[in-house]
Amino acid sequence: MVTEAQYMTHLFQKGQASSPVVQDEAPSRGVVLVMGRRSGKSFLVALVCLYETYRLATGQNLNTKRLMPTDTYGTLVVGPTRDMAQQAYRYMVDLMDRSPDLDERMANQTQNYVRFQTDADIAADGPWKGSRRQARASVSLATKAALAKGLRGGMLGFAVMDEADFFPLSSVEDVFSILQRMLQTLRGRWLLASSPAPSTPFLRQQFELAGVGHSGAGVLGLQIPTWEANPHVDQHSLQTAHDRDPITFMAEFGAMFMTTVTIHIPLSLHNGVLEEITDQGRGETFDSVVVEGLQDWLKRE
Repeated sequence: MVTEAQYMTHLFQKGQASSPVVQDEAPSRGVVLVMGRRSGKSFLVALVCLYETYRLATGQNLNTKRLMPTDTYGTLVVGPTRDMAQQAYRYMVDLMDRSPDLDERMANQTQNYVRFQTDADIAADGPWKGSRRQARASVSLATKAALAKGLRGGMLGFAVMDEADFFPLSSVEDVFSILQRMLQTLRGRWLLASSPAPSTPFLRQQFELAGVGHSGAGVLGLQIPTWEANPHVDQHSLQTAHDRDPITFMAEFGAMFMTTVTIHIPLSLHNGVLEEITDQGRGETFDSVVVEGLQDWLKRE
């Protein structure tokens, strides 16, 4: 079993992480998470969003102490389309149903958002469930499509751009900028999660900025192929995809950024199913490893 520290060192040495360690004393304000297709990214997004929403509802974000009792705030997941934003939300609904801690705080729920009560809400109006009048619920967990004009206003403790590299080119920068402003009051955290798109530079640029001088201060970049994030993925389908087009395979499943000049390619999958991939001698090589502690790392502060 590979430890978190070993895996982070492995990624860093191969240029796939902006830091060799996770700083417990200075947690990252943002994460650029580049993952291959079928890596379980939507489930990870759901898991992290619920964790951050629970932190807000239980007052673990100390910046909420400065707010007025009537202020509302929360977690927002923005996707390129409404349907894509809903993928992670469906996982959230399933996880909420299995969490007594979240269930006891849950108020109204729709197809696009759910609201939770804080301790102050319950003390002021009583619990939502069983209340004869509409009790207050200050914390929201919502999903939206990538329309910048629909994002203005509101305070966020956590924000996600899911499949960030597939946002419309005309709006991706505006959406990211607006989310940054919505996070300012609570000094919230953000996550860019996506597989790389061949013709879109946004995710690659943000990954390159992570950890580079003042531009990437407090930002962690991670580049994780499918077979490392999800060791249970069907390896026959991976082999078939590789045989069909090795370059496209490494972009889609290897989480590698494709440019007109070069693509960085690993030697093999963790169990040796794929032989050496060389692409006519271009790119770097490294040995991949299996890790099952990624979810635990993403939940850390």
